[in-house]
Amino acid sequence: MRSRSEGDALDFRISTDLVVRQSCGCSALGLGNRSAVASKQRFQLALMGQRERIAAQLGRAARGLFSAAGTGWEQSVLGALVDDLIAGTAQRFLPAAERLTQRLGAARVDLNVIDDVLSALREGIVPLLQSEPDKHRLAEDLFHAMRLSTSAALQRGLGRAHLELKRLARQMSIVCNAISGASDYIDLRARLREHLPPLGVRSYFICVYDTPGDAAQARLVLSSESGAEPGSTPRPFRGRDLLPPELANAEGTGKSFAVLPLVGQRDLIGHVLFEYTAQHAFTCGALSEAIGIAIRNFGKG
Repeated sequence: MRSRSEGDALDFRISTDLVVRQSCGCSALGLGNRSAVASKQRFQLALMGQRERIAAQLGRAARGLFSAAGTGWEQSVLGALVDDLIAGTAQRFLPAAERLTQRLGAARVDLNVIDDVLSALREGIVPLLQSEPDKHRLAEDLFHAMRLSTSAALQRGLGRAHLELKRLARQMSIVCNAISGASDYIDLRARLREHLPPLGVRSYFICVYDTPGDAAQARLVLSSESGAEPGSTPRPFRGRDLLPPELANAEGTGKSFAVLPLVGQRDLIGHVLFEYTAQHAFTCGALSEAIGIAIRNFGKG
């Protein structure tokens, strides 16, 4: 055995852990798992105190249109994105955002608003990732994928709306043919009661002028309300008042009505009022034309 001489150097090895401190200008990029841990902590620290602010931005961007998404949708979407960015994976955000899209689409909410919400989310999150390129890239990829998904949902919604419009057009053709073929006011009332409720038209008032082309004197000949029985001679009223005074005072509160003309061969023969919502814009004109045709033909039998 060789003895160690006075001049031999001692060899000591001690295990250590590398601690990277940004205060001295060091970077943690490219340091493997330890870098990932530090990155997670850095993002979480940057996010502290920002979550409520970002969630509030999402709510403002939605403009009160996301009630169908349920309470807390802002925190749900934000939380899913944060979880993906911390984990470095794309597992939670896209499914959460797509569930939100499905709920809003089912409630017929304009899905273009989702783009405003995504923009607000990006504006809140991306500034927190400027020193972390990997997370920054992942966030941008997630936002891009969600915009593509929203665009596809919008296209599907337009396709469904087109099919619904075609179905409504066919239904309106059947209804208008039935109404215009009524033989008298009793028959017309029966046909209106059968066909208008499925269209969502809840109430109507049909008024005919004593003299075609002259609205000075009109009579309420049919109504979805009680009174104005077919075959009776209703009391006249001024046509420009649209309805008899007692009905105008009772029915005018809290309701909107579409007023359309009943067209005769040469002159207006009366007018009709339909309780109106935006979904009836397509139906009211066609219905008034069909009613006018029926009334014009009553004296031709």
